[in-house]
Amino acid sequence: MLEEQIFSDYQEALKTKDVFKVETLRFLRSVLLNTAIEKRRRNLEDNEVIAIIRKQIKNINEAMEEYKRAGRQDLVERSVRERNTQFLFALSFI
Repeated sequence: MLEEQIFSDYQEALKTKDVFKVETLRFLRSVLLNTAIEKRRRNLEDNEVIAIIRKQIKNINEAMEEYKRAGRQDLVERSVRERNTQFLFALSFI
């Protein structure tokens, strides 16, 4: 169900030309697909999808710390938007 919602939101973002949301959801969909392939399954359970989103948020937070240390405020701001998009998506299903 969550995978379907991600795909639906992705299509909606394409229609509304929300470039940032399209990029974020496209990346998330690719992570989900790769995980499903690793597990040799067609679809993932909702709890697995939520776990993957949490892991991605953790990775984004770690990257943000690196960007801050490197003085790359532009990448910090982009990471914040990406994290918030994924976080809000995850919250809507928890």
